[in-house]
Amino acid sequence: MRQIEQLFPTIGDDEIVARCRWLMTLSPEIRRGFVDHAVRCTYEHKQTIIMQGDSARGLFLILNGRVEIWKSTEPDDSTLLHIAGPGFSFGALETLTGSQTQIDAVASGSTMLLNWSQPTVERLIAKDPDSYRTLSRIVFERYALLMKYVEQTRYPDLRSKIAAKIINLLEFRELDDIASDNKPLDLSQVELAALAGVSRQHVNRVLGEFRTEGLISLAPRKLRVVDAAGLRHAISSGRVSGTQQLRQRVDYSQI
Repeated sequence: MRQIEQLFPTIGDDEIVARCRWLMTLSPEIRRGFVDHAVRCTYEHKQTIIMQGDSARGLFLILNGRVEIWKSTEPDDSTLLHIAGPGFSFGALETLTGSQTQIDAVASGSTMLLNWSQPTVERLIAKDPDSYRTLSRIVFERYALLMKYVEQTRYPDLRSKIAAKIINLLEFRELDDIASDNKPLDLSQVELAALAGVSRQHVNRVLGEFRTEGLISLAPRKLRVVDAAGLRHAISSGRVSGTQQLRQRVDYSQI
């Protein structure tokens, strides 16, 4: 499934570390080990990188391009969870625990990744216990952002839903990519609609409102957050009041 796979033992630190926040937190020795043992993989548009239910394929880091992250709940029902760019890593949970792959990862356009097999990661982090903590932090920080987003998307207001997804994408990128400051998000309105679980028409209307209010700027397939605080206010303004939430709760004991 990988079109090109080649070992690059002398990849320069600058090329990798400049795109990856967690690598920067490793000790110089362990960071050098990750760089030296990286396997470079290139995927074409819509090629599957990993599939849900597969055995652990190791740790992946996006160097160039984008990767769609999908979650299947039924055989014919998949949800688009995230579209990730350079600096994003996936596979840490499976690599650390040996569990089956939890998601599908699919290349969106031509994409270049670095991959470390599970044995390689285990061998490297065994040299420095603190590096295990670094990789574990990837899992826990992602989980925290996911729970935050799930809580925000309980609000029924469309503006809240779309603002929450934009902020979620921004926070995920800031978590991974050192060089992400002030860069626009690379996604189309169709993709944002799929991620937020709303129609493209709703996305088009709400983005127009956000642009008029000075919260974002738009270009073809580019969305730049101008006022993150304003977007966060748009999320909170769509909250259902405590009384309304109580009224909406279902008494499952009566079903």
